[in-house]
Amino acid sequence: MHEAARNFQSASEPEGDSKGHGTHTSSIVAGREVVGASYFGLAEGTATGGVPGARIVVYKVCWSSRYSSVDILAGFDDAIADEVDVISMSIGSRFPRQYFEDLIAIGSFHAMRKGILTSASARNSRPFPSTVNNFAPWIQNVAGLSINSFDLNGKSFPLIWGGGVVNYYAGADTTISKFCFPSALNSHKVKEKIVLCEITHDGHDILIANATILIANGVGTIMVYSSIKDFAFSYFLPATVINTKDGLKVLDYIKSIENPIATILVGKTWKDVMAPYVVSFSSRGPNPITPDILKLDLTAPGVDILAAWSPIAPPTIDSEDNRSVCYTSGLSKWFNNVKFNIISSTSMSCPNASGATAYVKAIHPNWSLATIKSALMTTDLEYAYGFGHINPLKAVDPGLVCERFVADYINFLCKQDNSSFCNTTPRAWDLNYPSFSLAVEDVTNVGSPNSTYIQHPHVLSFSAIGEKKSFTMKVYGQNIAQQSIILGAVTWSDGVHALRIRSPLVVYSETTIR
Repeated sequence: MHEAARNFQSASEPEGDSKGHGTHTSSIVAGREVVGASYFGLAEGTATGGVPGARIVVYKVCWSSRYSSVDILAGFDDAIADEVDVISMSIGSRFPRQYFEDLIAIGSFHAMRKGILTSASARNSRPFPSTVNNFAPWIQNVAGLSINSFDLNGKSFPLIWGGGVVNYYAGADTTISKFCFPSALNSHKVKEKIVLCEITHDGHDILIANATILIANGVGTIMVYSSIKDFAFSYFLPATVINTKDGLKVLDYIKSIENPIATILVGKTWKDVMAPYVVSFSSRGPNPITPDILKLDLTAPGVDILAAWSPIAPPTIDSEDNRSVCYTSGLSKWFNNVKFNIISSTSMSCPNASGATAYVKAIHPNWSLATIKSALMTTDLEYAYGFGHINPLKAVDPGLVCERFVADYINFLCKQDNSSFCNTTPRAWDLNYPSFSLAVEDVTNVGSPNSTYIQHPHVLSFSAIGEKKSFTMKVYGQNIAQQSIILGAVTWSDGVHALRIRSPLVVYSETTIR
């Protein structure tokens, strides 16, 4: 990985990666091959980025105290001036904004005009409708997809229940201490023990409970949560998460004998036999501003991704974890020399897709942004999945693509603003996007010169590469209005690219997107 860095903030802010996020995502795109990579023995093997021969420039535009619009747009300006090929952005706004008010949409539009494709994360807003982020049609947005040792290994410790070690001096009682809230536990009784903690909420409370045991000099946690997630966190101490049914069994065990114990064993890496599937934290479509433009675009691996970690960043992503990986006193045996970390987020999915984009760009340097994006979208495997799991090997030879130009996006924006400067007011669905909400679509042949594609009952015949054809599709069905979402797909075949040229079709009611 050939790397340069640029910083958009005052000297009072650290120039290095103090959170680890940027190091992790950039190494996913273009990290060099590293043999023996692991996180405390987990996921041990050879790590490499998507395009390890690529050159990257890192623009630090986000800070611990704030996210500045000026800094983000300055990053776009410099990336455009540096004439990069792909911009990978694992950031997004909290709420959807109109295109004219969305700084990432604005910055990426200017990048698109200069021939630069922006790949951005879809956000981690859980599986609720219209939570997708970075949905401008010139942005390639990416959802998260599941994919297929330490000194205490094998040692046993006393096992206690958080509800039984109350810190009464802090005004706590069992109803509070069982959740392992800060100051709720008697630290003298927690020292050198594994604690069973109940969890009230998702994510943040899990990390707080684990940190509470750390502060009280405990050695590990068993955390009971009613809904086991399909992704994991990095914790302060050894930890496991179990469901409520199993939690009751552990609690019964603690209460049934005089000296209950638990044993810490080395973690193992398990393959998910259900993968690939869209993970629960990943945001869903449809597009909250322009539902006629189907979003999500792509899915890429975003669960339990092993990648490089900053030497000055804490080992967890919790905002309250201020420890440095290299300089943590008293915990050096745990966190010293951590060069990799395992993280789950659409922030990890985005650079995986960015790497695939760079790969296709390297094979076809003369292809337009729309051609590359269309190739990725129509060759991979509904609202959650978009066009499916990225497959860059197939994307280099897609057969048909949907081409778009700057003028097409300007016409699209005219519809959004009803601008008086536009000669016409086109419909949003007139944009030649490789998905269907309504009927008209153009395709461009980038396969063999003499090709015929069959879409029953229509046939598209091409005599040259670059030739364009149009087709019209109508959707009929019984009781369509009574169903909230109907999913389908249109697939073209020329006998060579069979089952590769696929565009999803979604029919929905107005209430679905409200």
